[in-house]
Amino acid sequence: MRTVRFSISGDNSLSDITEIIADEESRYAEFLDSKVSYENQTTVNLVTFELYDDTTEPKKIILQKKDIHPPGTEKPFWEGIMVAGNELVVVSAYRES
Repeated sequence: MRTVRFSISGDNSLSDITEIIADEESRYAEFLDSKVSYENQTTVNLVTFELYDDTTEPKKIILQKKDIHPPGTEKPFWEGIMVAGNELVVVSAYRES
């Protein structure tokens, strides 16, 4: 498995973070996880993606605050802590069905 990591600033909203991740997934990568980190005097989300070789994009990702289950999704495939709007948020990641 080939992976790549990059940071997303914690001052982004959760919807902005979702868009950033979706944009990266359109480039042959699939979101695996995120960890809160600190770099250059800023709190960031250190996001890990698995790279894949074919042109099959994963289903659309939806990030929600935990316990808000979006319609048209299965159970979350990832849950964890992210920084959004400069606050720690418990997040669930879903895929559209």
